[in-house]
Amino acid sequence: MSISNSILKLVGIEDKNIKINDISHQTINGVQCHIIEAKLSYDVERCETFGIPDVIKNGTRQTTIRLSSFNGHRYILKLVTQRYRYYHCNSTFGAKTDIV
Repeated sequence: MSISNSILKLVGIEDKNIKINDISHQTINGVQCHIIEAKLSYDVERCETFGIPDVIKNGTRQTTIRLSSFNGHRYILKLVTQRYRYYHCNSTFGAKTDIV
């Protein structure tokens, strides 16, 4: 098991599509916080509506998620989610996970 998987399990996240990029410690409003920066991305092969294989990556979007706190520290997940666009119908969607 990698360190990234161990950290995600520690904070209660079990999603294989989330990859940790960095972990830092900051004081925000006088409270010790552990900032976990991660990316959510996966391969999409076909349009959900038409079934045509014309899906392209279309940028990212960052979401800040406040996780449970323990040991007197707050844990914050800054999750960058991949955006996708269906080329033939110009509709867009983002990568999804159960934690958001």
